Amino acid sequence: MALSMWQIMQPSYNQAGRIGELSRQTVIDTGTRRPVPDLSRFDWLTPFRISVGNVMFTPNALGQAHNRLRSSMFSMFSSSRIGTQIWGELVLPTRAPVGGDTRGREHDSYIEAPGNLIDPTRGDPRGIAHRPPPARSPTDPPIVGYVHTHPPSPQFLPPTLHRDWLDSSVYPVQLMVESTPGRVWGLISPNFAFPMGLLRDSGELDALNATAPQARIIYALQ
Repeated sequence: MALSMWQIMQPSYNQAGRIGELSRQTVIDTGTRRPVPDLSRFDWLTPFRISVGNVMFTPNALGQAHNRLRSSMFSMFSSSRIGTQIWGELVLPTRAPVGGDTRGREHDSYIEAPGNLIDPTRGDPRGIAHRPPPARSPTDPPIVGYVHTHPPSPQFLPPTLHRDWLDSSVYPVQLMVESTPGRVWGLISPNFAFPMGLLRDSGELDALNATAPQARIIYALQ
């Protein structure tokens, strides 16, 4: 199922844990410097700022090098079980309460070719830090990527700048998943990101419509 940018960016979870509307207070229009009053009419081709983390998203034309990396990430979802694994081994555990803490914990995993998770790990209340890739034997498939989640939130929790990127020349597939509602982002070093779509509980990625204008841009984060 191909989605519009609005369908991808709008949904979040409310405090009762049900799918709902994204908090408009989290998206700041850099032109007016005010919260966006109606996200259904917001032009995602203009710069915007996310209040959580104070990250600026500036659209750039999608060049050939970035497009090749972007295409490889979409291809992995269509040619492997990576979506099912991310949902079951990362997203659902991220949503689960830990002890008396209902916020959940970020999870991460390296990815081996052609699209399998390696040793998923749970973070602590502060998040999850990059760890060295697991040791490999010469006969093991190569490690080609890395994925991590963000915890459940009624707000918009897209990629942040301080630790989300590894070197794309070494790890061409880099993914970040907002555990609610399953919004998937592709990451390209040193500071580029693009929304890919919504991950369903079936493990299927409902991707951004390839003909949408937003499919031809990539955001630089500052």
